[in-house]
Amino acid sequence: MNDITLGMVLRILREFPGLSIVELSKELTISTTAINHLENDKCKPSAETLAKYSEFFDISSDDILFWLNRVKSADENEIKDILFSMLIKSAAKRQNLK
Repeated sequence: MNDITLGMVLRILREFPGLSIVELSKELTISTTAINHLENDKCKPSAETLAKYSEFFDISSDDILFWLNRVKSADENEIKDILFSMLIKSAAKRQNLK
């Protein structure tokens, strides 16, 4: 078991759809170095950066922070399952809005 970090959540969000750091960098207009630092917990995202992640992945920053704060420890597969379910719910909401 690992302590869940925000960097871990951001990395899993990026990896889930198969994005490279370079691809995400272009989408979010954030440097690859900044993404690397965020994913390795060398820095914390600004509110603006967290909003960019939230908008791009169509998942609320509240949901990201909720799981980060509520689930104190889990293995990486459990974290991926949690984020997968959040992304599925987000996709379902988008489908209902169409």
